[in-house]
Amino acid sequence: MGLRNWLLEFPLIYDLLQDGLRRPESRAWFINQVINVDISMRVLDVGCGTASILVSLPNLEYVGINHNPRYIAKARLLNGRRGKFRELDVNDAEFRMLGQFD
Repeated sequence: MGLRNWLLEFPLIYDLLQDGLRRPESRAWFINQVINVDISMRVLDVGCGTASILVSLPNLEYVGINHNPRYIAKARLLNGRRGKFRELDVNDAEFRMLGQFD
């Protein structure tokens, strides 16, 4: 495992990199223009990391998946019941059981 992969195993480093590379106006543009978020939506966040995007989303049905158990643990800790978080990969058979998303 290379240094980059090793560092990204840790949620704190992931969050620091995300915060350092992201501007608030970029996130707002992404949410409002690309996702076009509506409270009636059921959103799937593939590679959700620690689900930091949830602070910018309205109260909607959110499911975040990631293959890193540390990221999922931190997402659950930070977001409580605001979303559902699963340690999954889109290639896992269990992924299909999550249902449909907007």
